[in-house]
Amino acid sequence: AQSQVQTKEPTVRLTGGSSAGSSVLDEEERIYRELQGESMGDLIMQKLQEKQAEHRVKIQQALQASLTEEIGRIESWGSDVKGVLLAVDGLEAQLKHQLKEPKSAKKAKAVDAKANDSRNLNTEQITAVS
Repeated sequence: AQSQVQTKEPTVRLTGGSSAGSSVLDEEERIYRELQGESMGDLIMQKLQEKQAEHRVKIQQALQASLTEEIGRIESWGSDVKGVLLAVDGLEAQLKHQLKEPKSAKKAKAVDAKANDSRNLNTEQITAVS
């Protein structure tokens, strides 16, 4: 594409002239229209590229806003996960404590039962001996 545009417009002769002058004029007009057509194509291409650049900037801004929002959400997940993990740790500690109590309670009951059995035997032995 040529970067220079001819601004000279062809002149039209209203009076009759030679066919050689007419053919030169027709050639100049053809060249002028050809250059105008090329420059119009260049202008259209330039406008399309500008619009494309504007759209690209708008899309980048929208994507950046979306990314920032998503990062904020993901960062809040971290604190939510920490809260859940703390709650789970607390529940695990409670369950371990509850599971240990019945075992110790069972042991205490078993010791009490043995003590009661030995007391009962002692009183029975004492009554039997007497």
